[in-house]
Amino acid sequence: MKSSVSIACAILLIAAFVACDKKEAPAPEATSAQTASAAPVPPPAPPPVTVAVDSIPAEEQYESEVEKEVTPANFEQKLDALDKELSAEK
Repeated sequence: MKSSVSIACAILLIAAFVACDKKEAPAPEATSAQTASAAPVPPPAPPPVTVAVDSIPAEEQYESEVEKEVTPANFEQKLDALDKELSAEK
């Protein structure tokens, strides 16, 4: 009985060594077409933003409003208020 177990173990060891000696075939190299398709595709560029120039406030749009609100009598008060507003934004 011991001899049959010893023979079985010997056969398993020989099989294990033979299996370890097998060299696996190297993986085939990727062709340039495969490499190009494997590269990540960049997202599409966003569409250009168009803004109507008339919708942007300009100095000319405020001139008539300022002429009505600012007078020589309240000029310094309006200037001080504007300075406070600008300093609060910083």
